[in-house]
Amino acid sequence: MPHSDAAPESDTAPEIGAVPEIGAAPAAGAAPAATTSEGLRSVANAAAFRTVARLAASGMQAATLVLIARETNVGQFGQLMITFSVVMACGIFFGFGAQGRALRAAGEPNTESLLRSMWIGQAAVVATILVVASGVVGFRHLGLATWTGVLFGVSDLLNNYAQPHLSSMRRHRAATVIVVAQRAIPLVAVLYCAVTSTNVYPPLIFAFIVTALIGLLSVLPIGGHFVNPLRGSLHYWTYTLTWMFQHVESPAVGATAGRDAAGIYAIAARVAGPITLFSAAISQVVIPELARRCGSPEFDHLFRKFWRATLVLSFLVAAASWPIAELIVFIAGQQYQSARVLIFAMVAAAAITLSSQALNAKLIAQGFAKQVTRCISAGGFLSIALLVLLGLTKNTNLLAVAPLTAQTVVFLMLRSVNRRVGDGSSMPLAEKVTT
Repeated sequence: MPHSDAAPESDTAPEIGAVPEIGAAPAAGAAPAATTSEGLRSVANAAAFRTVARLAASGMQAATLVLIARETNVGQFGQLMITFSVVMACGIFFGFGAQGRALRAAGEPNTESLLRSMWIGQAAVVATILVVASGVVGFRHLGLATWTGVLFGVSDLLNNYAQPHLSSMRRHRAATVIVVAQRAIPLVAVLYCAVTSTNVYPPLIFAFIVTALIGLLSVLPIGGHFVNPLRGSLHYWTYTLTWMFQHVESPAVGATAGRDAAGIYAIAARVAGPITLFSAAISQVVIPELARRCGSPEFDHLFRKFWRATLVLSFLVAAASWPIAELIVFIAGQQYQSARVLIFAMVAAAAITLSSQALNAKLIAQGFAKQVTRCISAGGFLSIALLVLLGLTKNTNLLAVAPLTAQTVVFLMLRSVNRRVGDGSSMPLAEKVTT
């Protein structure tokens, strides 16, 4: 993180209820908050477009994964998804909180310089991962399924950073385009393979290279000076580390229940996963705007609208859990009949996650990344432990207990923290950030 002549920065997160050190006035270099009526309309419009884009992208991602599963066997699909998970986990670990910090950057001083520096760091991390992974895959001759998983992960790392980066700069249209392109291009590739009955891997590899370049070039830094993006990022790093749990789950299942079970769990997780991206997409618009509004009545007004929308969406997804499971099994084919109950549980857990993400967004905007990390970590460790233990039974249906239990625990903990924190209308940013 950058430095200044102001008081030194502390990586210690505030205790709940503590008086923060920094006021709500807009930071120098940060985009100013718009007037109440125009600002809320602008946020609503950006969130609406992002939600529609995410709806389309989620459907395209689900279709892509189902078609890949159909065009390959369970073992190959499991290998692809395990590789993808490992690459994503490495990117999140060595990214030092870039994705989470980018969302909050709108409320920090010298926003553009901070984002520029984080982009440089993120690009260097992903490039290193690609080089190392390519060496391992090439040396061990692991095949095209593994190559595809590597490039899938590289593409998602770059695009997943580009979206919050652009959102903090209020370049919502560009971020929305990336959301769609990230999923549309691989879908076109896999549809081509399904129609022509050709090998699915070469076109997918090319598609992921194209989407990776889009994510990389969309946020090319054009101004600002370099600052240290690591200072002040400790709690955002630990927060983003919690995202690794979802990428560790499939390998954990594979270690105890076998590769086929890992493939079944992966398709259930990846089909249900896009559902939570609805709320995540809106969060990418809302979190920077909430950060700008900390300490003003607009904060609570904006959050209440977001909270109500996620509750409605959670109810709709929960009601559709079983029909969605039936549809996915029908499309994926008879080899995934045993995944029906697990898909149902994953979709139902995703409904709970939608509401959790709204509470998560509020806490992150207020600067309570440390408290959010505790809640998500509790659920993540519980999920991994249950998957390992239940995987020993070799009963795929029993794995359904893990996501439902873990997501319920996370929601209840986040709800408790939010009640103790209170609203954001009179609370400035919770962590002191200087440049």
